[in-house]
Order: sequence, then C-alpha cells, then structure tokens
Amino acid sequence: VTGVQTCALPILTVRTSGLQVPVGNGRTVQADWYFPEDADESTRLVYLQHGFLASGPMYSYTAARLAERTNSIVVAPSLSSNFLDPGAAWVGGAPMQRAVADLFVGDREALVRSASAAAGGTVALPQKFVLVGHSAGGTLVTAAAGYLADNGGITDLAGIVLLDGVEPSGSRAVEEALAKLTGPNDRPVYLISSQRYFWSRGGDMADKLGAARGDRFNGVSLEGGWHSDYLYGGNPLIQRAQYLITGVSAKRNVAAAQDISAGWVNDLFAGTRSDGIYGAAGERMSIVTPDGTATAVVLPLGPARRTPLQRVVDGFFTVIFDWAGRNVFVYEPLHV
Repeated sequence: VTGVQTCALPILTVRTSGLQVPVGNGRTVQADWYFPEDADESTRLVYLQHGFLASGPMYSYTAARLAERTNSIVVAPSLSSNFLDPGAAWVGGAPMQRAVADLFVGDREALVRSASAAAGGTVALPQKFVLVGHSAGGTLVTAAAGYLADNGGITDLAGIVLLDGVEPSGSRAVEEALAKLTGPNDRPVYLISSQRYFWSRGGDMADKLGAARGDRFNGVSLEGGWHSDYLYGGNPLIQRAQYLITGVSAKRNVAAAQDISAGWVNDLFAGTRSDGIYGAAGERMSIVTPDGTATAVVLPLGPARRTPLQRVVDGFFTVIFDWAGRNVFVYEPLHV
C-alpha cells in the first residue's frame, strides 16, 4: 500500500493510499486521508462514505472542511457502485456494510496500515470515531453501525451524521440497524435532508428516522435543499454535471450543510449540544453563512412542494428506481 497523491491545504495534508476492505477474499480500494497539520491527542477520526455512482475525491472540499472544523482525521474510501457484483461487494451491499463495520474492530489493522502508508510514517489513529454518509453512503454507515452493535465495535462509535441519506426500496438495512441502536448501543443519528423529491426518495430517510425515533431530535431539512448540497469537490466539470442531474445547489445551503454537520460532529465527540443546531419539531432556524442566510427546519419533513411537471418527472424516475430497488439491486451475495 503506497501513497500516490499529495496536496497541501492551509491546515491539512491530503494524501491517498490503498485500503484493504475485509469483504469476500479481501478487496483493496482507494482511500483519501485528510490529516490536520497539528494533530495531537485531541484529534478525532471521521469515516466519510460517498453515495452511489460517486467516489471519495468528489467530496474533497466536503471532507477537507469537515477535517478542519472538527479537528479530525477524515478517511473517504472509494467503493464500487457495481450492484451486479455477484458477491454484493458494492456501496449498497450488505457484505460491504458488514466489512466497513469490521474495519473498526480490534486493532483496526487495515485502517492503520492505510493511514500510515498515506502519511509516510506510522499513524496512531484516534480510538473514538463518527460515521458520516451521503446518499447511499448514509444507508451504508447506518447499517455499519448496526453491525458494530453485533461485533462489539460500537463502544467507540460516537454517532452518525447522514447527509441526505437514501435507502433503495426493497432494502431494510436502515430499519434493522436502528432496531439494534437501542439500550447500551443507542447512538445519535442526525440527518440533514433535502426537500421531498426523487433524489431523496421522497424524504424516505427522514420518515424512517421519525418512525423509529419519533420521540427525539433526528435532524433538519434545508429549505430549497437539493441532494447535491453535500457533494462538494474541486472539479468544476463534475460539480456542474451533478447539479444538472440533481438540482443546482444554493451556495447558502452548501455552506449551511457544512456548518450543521461540523457542529453535530463536534457535539457527538464531546457528548454535548453546544456547537450544533437542535430544536423542536417544525422549528425554523436561520443559518447565517458568508454566502447568505439559509433556513433549516427541524424534522419531521414537511410535504413536497413540487410543480406539476416536477411531480411527473419525479414519478417517472421513482417507478423505475423503486422497481430496480426491489428486483435488480443485490444486497446479499448470489448463491450459485
């Protein structure tokens, strides 16, 4: 495992290495590591998971700002989106969800080896960690938390932050994981949701959190929010392409998403509610950013506000992808 890419940010070093993921007979994936320059015993560890058809480098600004604002080493692995993999070793597959959980068990040899290769010297990773996931990556980290409850690795999990998490129809991974995150295994799960539309599966993740944890704060939605508010990287062509597909993000919402997620991560590590935003159901909060003032509304998610044409387009793609979620996407290995 060797470092193959290096670039310097004002207070970060960003490097890339291989990460051996314990799925099937083992699979090496690319992992981007974001190291605070002044790392010490107070530095934390954040695992950031991309969504379907994405990769770690597409979240380079998201990851860098999360590392800067939470004093965390952030690792962003790039997993396969090949849902036809016979071993289901892809970002939406149960074997990959279990494998990510297994990375955090015991001495975390694979993570330490990857981090050390990226840093060019031995790295002692922080023990306590937070899981962050966007889109399908939100389902992966939630499911991984459930598996951590099974394998004993949940002791050092401080909590989970979902960036417009999405779970395909036909999957029960989130429901099963939330059922395990109770009692001594209870951990906060905070969601920033976009509006109800196709790319958020109509606000499905917000509704699932509400059904499982209706008696607690589960997160917020951003008014006028799009699925791309959290997928923020340094390639302008890719950025424009994703805006074309999922909606053009308002700069104020991109900045607000960074503020909210960083605040929650800081509070999860500290065990406090002093840095993030919280409130009662339906409460509206102004998030002042250098790019304007965004509005966050405490979950549960309100009704969809779509034009007739938008409803037709959403309905068309929803029918296709709901069918695919039930009949095409594979969550367990095929038995042949």
